Amino acid sequence: MHNFYDSLLASGERPQVMGTRVIVTDKGPLRATLIRCQNPDGAASYLLLWYQWPGGNAENRWRWYADVLWLKLRGRHPVWQLAEISTPVENPQIPIVKSPELRRLEAFAAAFYQSVQREH
Repeated sequence: MHNFYDSLLASGERPQVMGTRVIVTDKGPLRATLIRCQNPDGAASYLLLWYQWPGGNAENRWRWYADVLWLKLRGRHPVWQLAEISTPVENPQIPIVKSPELRRLEAFAAAFYQSVQREH
């Protein structure tokens, strides 16, 4: 199973999990993990990652394991995707909640989630 956080560490990044962001979409709330990263050259970026399947999403792999197991126990076998999106941060001193990069990243996440989220 792909562990995105470990991949960041292995590539020399310094990731910091900032918590779960709940993004409002037309298909319901999207729960995504926000990670702030700094690469070895000092450049900062924000990343959002989540797992999704028809009718649901999870902000991390532990929540995904539990949700998919519950669905399988109920006889459903959804196809799921792991979504990882990122953007460079021009001014990392701006608080995250006021960051224009985070607003754009969340808008993109909502549009992407809505475009692929279909109920089967």
